[in-house]
Amino acid sequence: MQPFFPLSSERKFGLMFAVLFAWLGLRAAHHHRPGVLPLLILALLFLLAALLLPRVLAPLTKAWFLLGNVMGKIVSPVVLGAIFFLCITPVGLFQRLLGRDSLKMRANSRKVASYWIDRTPPGPDASSFKNQF
Repeated sequence: MQPFFPLSSERKFGLMFAVLFAWLGLRAAHHHRPGVLPLLILALLFLLAALLLPRVLAPLTKAWFLLGNVMGKIVSPVVLGAIFFLCITPVGLFQRLLGRDSLKMRANSRKVASYWIDRTPPGPDASSFKNQF
């Protein structure tokens, strides 16, 4: 179902920050913390800008997307490295301690030209792979 009016990225950005600042302001008010009024004013400004003049938010939207790209280039390798070194590496070390050889390629265990393993039972005929799509 199509929305009543298409939401541009600037409009989405403004609405998102309006909701964020409103939530922060209401949360601060609920906990009797200072800074309620500035947060609610920011929420109102972002809401008005998103609804009436979304183009005003274009530079902020662009900066937000650039920040997201930079953070993605930094965080993704760190998270993937952590997963590898904290999950994959210990499993591999544990399997080596147990003497498991999943690929059946023990180093220097046999001098062969290839480690190819014939499939039993044989797979589909090669002619069945023509014009797959």
